[in-house]
Amino acid sequence: MSDDGGFRSFLGGGGGASDAGAWEGVDLEAYEIDDLERLVRALYVAEGCTIERTPPNSEAGVEYVAVRSKLIGSTRTVVAVKRADSSVSAGTVQQLDRARGLHGADRAALVRPGTFDERAAAAANASKVELVDGATLKGRLAAAGVTPDSSP
Repeated sequence: MSDDGGFRSFLGGGGGASDAGAWEGVDLEAYEIDDLERLVRALYVAEGCTIERTPPNSEAGVEYVAVRSKLIGSTRTVVAVKRADSSVSAGTVQQLDRARGLHGADRAALVRPGTFDERAAAAANASKVELVDGATLKGRLAAAGVTPDSSP
């Protein structure tokens, strides 16, 4: 089932460098998990993906699958969103990589508004998991033209 609703307020006009300042000073770590998940969904939609919801309590905390259709084939990315205060270990990354396979996805993304430690980064480098930290997330949001919500 596809879902691209519930976050249109994030999608701004224009995009690119002119919106980069919109995220400066925004504390993504203060976002509630539901708002953070919604924001990340908005990012993937703005980047041209459709969203497939996963069942509740999905393996490795996968919230949804972002699908980017191409003329020939498509790319499937399982997406897990974590709060900045949640623990992310090498095991978390490995579990998400296993979930990627279970969902028939090409890639996985672990999004967290904080940073990742060296062990998690090493595990990601050895897998098909992309770690998206707060700084990277803000850059992608700005480049995609996604603007901050009025309330975190």
